[in-house]
Amino acid sequence: MAASQGVVALHKFFTQLSFVINVVGASSMRADQIRDAQAEEITYKIAIDELETGRGLNQIGTLQRAGDIRWISHLKSIASLIKMFSPTCKVLLKIIEDGTDAFKGDANSAYEAITTFEFIFVLHLEKEIMEITELLCQDLQRQTQDICNALRWDGLLSLVTSLSQERNIDIPDMSSPYFSRRVQARNERSDHTLEHHY
Repeated sequence: MAASQGVVALHKFFTQLSFVINVVGASSMRADQIRDAQAEEITYKIAIDELETGRGLNQIGTLQRAGDIRWISHLKSIASLIKMFSPTCKVLLKIIEDGTDAFKGDANSAYEAITTFEFIFVLHLEKEIMEITELLCQDLQRQTQDICNALRWDGLLSLVTSLSQERNIDIPDMSSPYFSRRVQARNERSDHTLEHHY
């Protein structure tokens, strides 16, 4: 997370994310408002068959604050805002409309920040990156050899293959032996495939 401060767009994003969560979570009344807005959204989506119902599904939650030390808290914070994006917008608009003058400016700034294409793009991009990183970390901690799955290998390979086919780029046989230029020149046997190399 400290490294993100050197990247202006990421630093701006995390500053805005923190600001939005602070504005919406500033009081117990606002926490109640966001729960009510979330309950309304869930009820509506169930009524129009946009959400599945069942045990443990559609739980009402809260926006998670990101901690300073553990990056996983940032993933939880991002995921909670994605899950409660519409209720968050609804509460911010309510504060702008009905709130005291002291909070209207903050609510307006927060609403304008999260309703931009750039913010929504970075929100979802960061979620994807952090989920992949989390899976990789879990697998490495378990000392698993299945790192390809941790990196979502099949999806990535499928995407690259598809783009290569569209552009008539030769696709190598991933099961063929891999030789570095140095090894191939000496006619040595390879124990690795191209898939392992990539």
